Amino acid sequence: MMKRLWKTLMAAIFLMSFMFQATAGQQHSPSAQPLTSNQQTGISQQKAIVIVQQHFSGRVLAINHVDDTYRIKILNQKGIIHTIVINATDGTILPTR
Repeated sequence: MMKRLWKTLMAAIFLMSFMFQATAGQQHSPSAQPLTSNQQTGISQQKAIVIVQQHFSGRVLAINHVDDTYRIKILNQKGIIHTIVINATDGTILPTR
């Protein structure tokens, strides 16, 4: 049962990484989503993931850009999911509540 869950999780992570790579080079029309100052001068999603992986071991499950932060979900080796919050402007790790 655990091996099946692990294989399913790994397949989902692989597909998500493929989707990130496939959409990385696409350009959006100006009317689709205007860029905010944080997106122009802040760190990228890839940089936020690198920062998290330097401080926490585990696999990245998801990343969301919310206001001035990136919320990154990590699955650790014990199967526990942690949410790490990164400042999208300067890349600092923020304390969670």
